[in-house]
Amino acid sequence: MTRISLAHMVGNTAGRGDDHNVPREHRAGAMPKMKITWRDGSKTNQFGAPIARPLSKGSATARDDARAAAEHLRRIDGMLRERWNRAGWDDRGGNLTAIVNQTAMGGNAYFMMTPSGKGELGIGTKDKSVGFKESPAHSPSILFHELVHGMMYSELQGMPAKVMAKLGGREFGAVAESMADVISTGMLRTHWKNGQEIRGGDPLRDLTDPSIPKWTHAVEKDFGIEEHSLSGIFSRAATIAADEIGTGGTSAVVDAWYSALDRRFRSELMRSTKKSSGGAMGAWVRATMQGAETVAGRDSDLVKAMRKGWKKVGLGQYATVAQSRRGAPPANPR
Repeated sequence: MTRISLAHMVGNTAGRGDDHNVPREHRAGAMPKMKITWRDGSKTNQFGAPIARPLSKGSATARDDARAAAEHLRRIDGMLRERWNRAGWDDRGGNLTAIVNQTAMGGNAYFMMTPSGKGELGIGTKDKSVGFKESPAHSPSILFHELVHGMMYSELQGMPAKVMAKLGGREFGAVAESMADVISTGMLRTHWKNGQEIRGGDPLRDLTDPSIPKWTHAVEKDFGIEEHSLSGIFSRAATIAADEIGTGGTSAVVDAWYSALDRRFRSELMRSTKKSSGGAMGAWVRATMQGAETVAGRDSDLVKAMRKGWKKVGLGQYATVAQSRRGAPPANPR
């Protein structure tokens, strides 16, 4: 839910090995297990950063939040392993330091990858200002959203600074927010709603009804639109595609988006330094189209539905047949 920091990816090659792009279905041996180290973050230093302390030094609220978050995170981790044969956010076990009860950050949450390549999940508190009746620790959709940010950090480690300098900004942030929203809500089957578990059923974001529904010239020029609002355009394309397919549409679209993140987004970003390419935005559209081909095959209903979704939100120029097939792999045989 916080802004994306490119520093987490640029030049950070920790843990990235040659086996990174080996298809997950060919993994040999047991997957490493996830380990979570829990900390209380109610105390801060002079700069407002949390001082990570053992849970025993925090309140009963911190321990309750940790128990709730642990239950949700282990369920989510199991879904990643079962659905995509992925060992957590980094595909290497997904070990985390989770800092709950961060009173200084209100109802926010974040995922940060440290310079050594380890994950830190920050979780705030209940916050009436955003309608949170409980901490984000009690919201599976928010926790999953943050883990997807971690997945993206993992997949984009070591991106050249000269590339990210041209692709950074709100469009990249909007893609990242949408990626996290679509994959998390789609996997959890929340009817494309995020954060509703701790807002009395009222979602923080409804992906089917975003405040900014379409990419237009006016939207492009309005830099007052921040990334969370802008992300609704990308998310709406996914929901349109799912509706177009009908039964099984949500699963198919989520698989395509995951395939885009796992295998295609990085290479498309590396190619997308020219303005005509659409930058990070165009790279993501092309990556999802290639993901759809990977999941269902060329000229499949999924590919057609995805293309229709991108056209309806004003980004069809980046979803052409020629672009999506550039370097796209054959259909997944499974």
